[in-house]
Amino acid sequence: MFLFYIIVGLLIYLFYLIFRYFQVKANAFSKDEVIKAAGRQAKKLEYVDPEITCDFCGCKIDTRKYKVCPHCGGPYDKDIEWTSRHEVEESFVERETLHLISKRQQKAAEESGKILARIKRSIFIIAILNLAAITVAIIYLNNARNSRYMGKTELNDTKYENYTEASYNIVGDGVLFDDGRVTITLEKFYVSDRVRDNEIDGYKYGNVKAAIHVINRLNSDILVTINSNSINGNSQSSYYISTYDYFKRNSDSVIYEKIYEIPYQSVSEIIFSRVSISNDDFTYNEAAETPICIRTDTDYCYTLPVKQDANLIFTSDKADVYSIYTEEDYNPRYLLYVVNKTDKDYMIKGTEVKIAGDEHGLYCFSESQVPAGYTFISNIHSYDAEEDISKKDCSLSIFFSCEEDPRYDFSTGYISLK
Repeated sequence: MFLFYIIVGLLIYLFYLIFRYFQVKANAFSKDEVIKAAGRQAKKLEYVDPEITCDFCGCKIDTRKYKVCPHCGGPYDKDIEWTSRHEVEESFVERETLHLISKRQQKAAEESGKILARIKRSIFIIAILNLAAITVAIIYLNNARNSRYMGKTELNDTKYENYTEASYNIVGDGVLFDDGRVTITLEKFYVSDRVRDNEIDGYKYGNVKAAIHVINRLNSDILVTINSNSINGNSQSSYYISTYDYFKRNSDSVIYEKIYEIPYQSVSEIIFSRVSISNDDFTYNEAAETPICIRTDTDYCYTLPVKQDANLIFTSDKADVYSIYTEEDYNPRYLLYVVNKTDKDYMIKGTEVKIAGDEHGLYCFSESQVPAGYTFISNIHSYDAEEDISKKDCSLSIFFSCEEDPRYDFSTGYISLK
């Protein structure tokens, strides 16, 4: 911004110099100045001696007193002596006037030359400053553009946690997507050295990082989106992994995605609901057609069970839905459990909620994956944190979509959370 003000100030100064330049050039040929110069030259020809000799009688004539000869009365207006003293020769005035004009032109040329030099310097400085501003803008935009790209990130990027390779390995090649142009692979899991005990369920929880290898063979930058909300038989409304990152053309990158609070830091299975890749102009726009399931060889699989005191509020041959009101972690809310009893993967496409008969007022979930055999867990709470929804009639309707076979789509209709 400071540079902008400097450039504006210099532009104003440049316009002033240009105005002064043309003003000086114009004054060198001013009509009034030429008339004044001619007048000054004419005054130099004023006579000194007012007495002349009469051509008729030879007597002296004091021209200051007499209009004609006082002795013989003869006129002297044609007298050579008189005319030579009082008639200004045109050639003399013109010559001297041109000489003065030449001097004025010379002076104007010198002054205009100085102004022109200032103009050139100002233009040069403005050009340099503009070039500097453009350079800074290019560097900023380039850095901003480069900052959006993912590269080979560090596994241990903070001093608060230290990650080491997990004791279990991925079964198979771990490929999430590969069409020969872009390859995305889940390579390894790493576990944090920080683990906490949960007094409520007795599990130990810790963070895990997934190493994802992205190879871009395209001659264009790509945007990669990777989502997973399903791990170890449990799904949730938020994502365990959510990647929305850019990768440079012809790049080979490894990124580490953190998965928070995994029981015993053990990942036996992870399902990716979305893996998509596109470039800026969408000439390349590809995605995995179906969810991708990656398994490991771990001996431990910890699936969070439905709480024992949860209420069964809906049941069918496709799903069971449970709810329980809790104030754990000082967060009053309903916990909703949806158990997928089929061998089909479902997607929750939408929910409608009611509180005291009004179709609004609850924060709920949508667009969540519930794979075959998985249990979906979600919080449901009021938009108003002060509102005790446990004392009100709250109900919701859930629509399940089976993308594999739409014949298996179904809806719960409105069911009470109590």
